[in-house]
Amino acid sequence: MRARDGDGRDAAEAQAALGAVLPPVLAPDAVIYAPEIKYYSYRVPVDATWQSRDIPRLYVVGNAAGYTASLSAAALTGVIAARAIAHGASANVP
Repeated sequence: MRARDGDGRDAAEAQAALGAVLPPVLAPDAVIYAPEIKYYSYRVPVDATWQSRDIPRLYVVGNAAGYTASLSAAALTGVIAARAIAHGASANVP
């Protein structure tokens, strides 16, 4: 799959391909968890709930966002995002 200027289509295509072999990932309440990725020099633009400023409803937590370097801080970003998702608190959701 080719990367495309951050429009989210590559992630949607990956989810559709995964759904072909594992249908539950296409459920409306499915959560997709990516493997650990460490980016220290690149920072994903996120809001206070760790939601991507570029792709609505995509939460980038842990070291992958580029803001944390410890396990405890990375874990806290997951807690913050989970609470935002559970409470529907993100202002970026249309």
